[in-house]
Amino acid sequence: MGKTYQREKWVGLFDGLRYHPEMGQSKTAIRRARWQARRLWVKTFGPLPRDMHVHHKDEDPFNNALDNLELLPGDEHNRRHTKQNWQAGLMKPPTQEALVKAAEWHRSEAGLAWHKQHGPKTWDNRAWYSMTCEVCHDLYASPFPTRSKFCHLNCKMTALRRRRKQV
Repeated sequence: MGKTYQREKWVGLFDGLRYHPEMGQSKTAIRRARWQARRLWVKTFGPLPRDMHVHHKDEDPFNNALDNLELLPGDEHNRRHTKQNWQAGLMKPPTQEALVKAAEWHRSEAGLAWHKQHGPKTWDNRAWYSMTCEVCHDLYASPFPTRSKFCHLNCKMTALRRRRKQV
């Protein structure tokens, strides 16, 4: 299963609430410790910004010292823990059946509608890079710095014709 944290039995009192993890550290006890971390953060620094998570730097949910807590964007926090769980063997790879079902959903009306709604959002914060065209040497902007070579389709076709002549 998951990590176990060896702690002696204790009762914590914070902001009028009792935190009493059981021996063996059940999921409920860990959840309560995490709630305590959030309450401590809010009490010390103010409300949590939207989509931000309180992260325990040492990965111990019972160590709620302020210097052990940091604020992370939710997606980054989830990514870190997913990667750790995968490497620790706590997560199984998807089954073939799950992969088939996922492919079916992505082709379904609901999947296509979801992608139509969420796809444009991926361009909102995308970084654009200044590039130099390989044919005309003009500057242009591209979100794909590793695979963009030409400023326009005309330059791409000119490069193709030049390559064909060389062969």
